[in-house]
Amino acid sequence: MAIVGVILGGGSGLRLGGVRKGDLRLANRPLLALVHARLAPQCDCVVLSQNAAHRCAPPAAFDAVLPDLPDGPSGPAAGLWTAALWAIRTHGTSASLLSAPVDTPFLPGDFAERCLAAANPCVTAAFAGRLHPACGLWPALDLVAALAPWRGLARGPALHAIAASLGAVKLDYETPAKPDPFAGVNTLPDLLAFQRRTSGIARR
Repeated sequence: MAIVGVILGGGSGLRLGGVRKGDLRLANRPLLALVHARLAPQCDCVVLSQNAAHRCAPPAAFDAVLPDLPDGPSGPAAGLWTAALWAIRTHGTSASLLSAPVDTPFLPGDFAERCLAAANPCVTAAFAGRLHPACGLWPALDLVAALAPWRGLARGPALHAIAASLGAVKLDYETPAKPDPFAGVNTLPDLLAFQRRTSGIARR
């Protein structure tokens, strides 16, 4: 089974002034590059999903850059839909996606390993009971079937609902005294907290 990593690069970043999240810098590196560095060792290849309004400049290391399809579902599901179709076309019907948003630079390095150890085709991340459905393992063929009824609708499905329909299991990374590895950047205070977190790692 091939694992296709997909970085979900959509999102308006409105609470950050409409900036492209992937271009925000942490430790003097773009978030997009940081997430790619976390995801790539865990996957057979990595693709970037992005919509027309919020395109980042991807590094050459990506295997493909996939724009949202106009006849697909909307919202975060749009990126999963396009990536699932690409994965099936390039790696066959047994392919799976390992997804992460572009603003999750602390994605665990053992995420794929632990997802596979769950022995379930669909797995979603959690931390301290909080679900992070944009970070997960998805069987590409089943995902396409689950998202097909949402094609062309103005409002896409919630990812946690799609995961539930696929029988997903929750993988909780709760560890005492450690911050959430799946946390994303939605506000300026989030970004500042990430900067402090990165500085703390560098001092160890």
